[in-house]
Amino acid sequence: MSDSVSQNSVPRGKAASSKAASPKAASPKAASPKAASPKTVSPKPALPKLGKSYQILERPQITASELKELIKERCDYLDRLISAQKKICNVLPDGHLKGNTHGNHWEYYWREPSVGSSWSYLRTNNLLINKLAWKSYGKRVLAEAEREWNGLKKVEKMIGENEFEQVYSALPESIRRLVLPVGETDVQCWERWKDVQFVPMGFRPEDPVYQTKFGERVRSKSEIMIAEALRESKIPYIYEKPLVLGKHAVHPDFTLMDFRKRREIYWEHLGMLDDPKYLELSLRKITAYESNGILRGDRLILTYETSNLPLDSEQIRRVIERLGDCRLNGSKVD
Repeated sequence: MSDSVSQNSVPRGKAASSKAASPKAASPKAASPKAASPKTVSPKPALPKLGKSYQILERPQITASELKELIKERCDYLDRLISAQKKICNVLPDGHLKGNTHGNHWEYYWREPSVGSSWSYLRTNNLLINKLAWKSYGKRVLAEAEREWNGLKKVEKMIGENEFEQVYSALPESIRRLVLPVGETDVQCWERWKDVQFVPMGFRPEDPVYQTKFGERVRSKSEIMIAEALRESKIPYIYEKPLVLGKHAVHPDFTLMDFRKRREIYWEHLGMLDDPKYLELSLRKITAYESNGILRGDRLILTYETSNLPLDSEQIRRVIERLGDCRLNGSKVD
């Protein structure tokens, strides 16, 4: 944790934005036979005027590949269920069971499966009642499980190998440069997110130099461990990206992206908790997070250490195990 919330805190930077100038139409009077050929202007991606029927979509809560995996898991479960129910039904007696109320109790009747058989009264303590009831229930469960299994297998076949979000990346460059993606992939989200410009905190000349093996400068040996573990786990991050909390700004040590929910996750490492002043500033900062709805266990990750209890790689590993939605699969993390 490299900064604190105070009354003098100021946002360190804002996303850069630019406004394209509208090209000025050429006047017909200025044209002449000797005029130079006009320069070719590359068209920019723009949405056609289709009204509200067309919009840029955020990533769904579940992707096609994740859906296929869930279908597979459900079908595997149904396979086991169907097999078990068939075994149970095979050992139970055949026949039909019906029950009628008689006063405050039930009376049960049984009929053989053969056509034309008549209903026979069963005494309450007859074990055949329970066996027929379980057989009736098991047959219904078996029918529904097989119906669901068949339906899921049809849906699984309908889902293609490539998600529709991949269509944009596969377009010829001549077409891709003229359109915008209707569904943003995780890689496209990362490219857009990391390109947001801000003013970094920077380092003072007297600050000690700590550098990861990837060439990034951080503020402590523990931050080296965290940064390298994130990179090696294909979890992209932005170091000390400013975050406005109310009227003030803080600089979380590591800002991650939850690609499933398209939201930022903040990892703060409290590295000097045996320093009373540092501890107080850290608590103020954590309170600022909580006051703005960023809670530990949801969007806030906290690791900590003292001079006698240093951070170890096992602590980092346990945290990273829970960050599956922040992992950028199939792409190099820069």
